[in-house]
Amino acid sequence: MILITGSTGLLGGHLLALLLKHNEKIIATKRKNSNTNITKNILAYYFENVG
Repeated sequence: MILITGSTGLLGGHLLALLLKHNEKIIATKRKNSNTNITKNILAYYFENVG
């Protein structure tokens, strides 16, 4: 299992996508008030069904 801190940032979002593509088990953390739109856009680039 891999822990990603800062998963809502630019680098964290791409790292998250890369690990998901390799079917890794992930725990991703974010701050309480973090905007997740960047991460959603990054994941939408790599995957089709991002909601």
